[in-house]
Amino acid sequence: MFELESDDLKKFDAIIDAFGMLEPRYMDQHYTSLEHLVKISAGFESKFYVVGGAGSLFVDNGLKIQFKDTKEFPEEYKTVADYMSKGLDVLRKTTDVHWVYVSPADFFDPDGPRINTCGMAGEKLVRNSKGKSYISYADYSIGLLDVIESGNVDKTRISLYTE
Repeated sequence: MFELESDDLKKFDAIIDAFGMLEPRYMDQHYTSLEHLVKISAGFESKFYVVGGAGSLFVDNGLKIQFKDTKEFPEEYKTVADYMSKGLDVLRKTTDVHWVYVSPADFFDPDGPRINTCGMAGEKLVRNSKGKSYISYADYSIGLLDVIESGNVDKTRISLYTE
């Protein structure tokens, strides 16, 4: 990723970053890779989509308490959530890049079924009628493509979930 240059990206309408790393020595790349991508895509008309995490979603109406800072959040994912939050902060400080940070629900199920019903929310962690925050990879992918195709979201974070 760090070998990419502006010329490698400028021909695309949409750029999707799905970087994920759990190995401690590379965790900082959750934000350093975004710093690099922001730098080389500055001024482009194309939009940059980041497959984010749920840890930085807020759990309160005042948008002050992030999910990663609650007792409910799994301890083993706190470090990666902190680094992913730093990546979101990189984007929030950017003014000359079109970006969308797309957080999944709390339970981001790699093996879950595709049910083709995906809701879109903003900065808050959404729970369904059963009190669960859930989305399968299949439905997240469809939801992400719907967001890209609509082109209606820019310079913000959204979240995707299913009932």
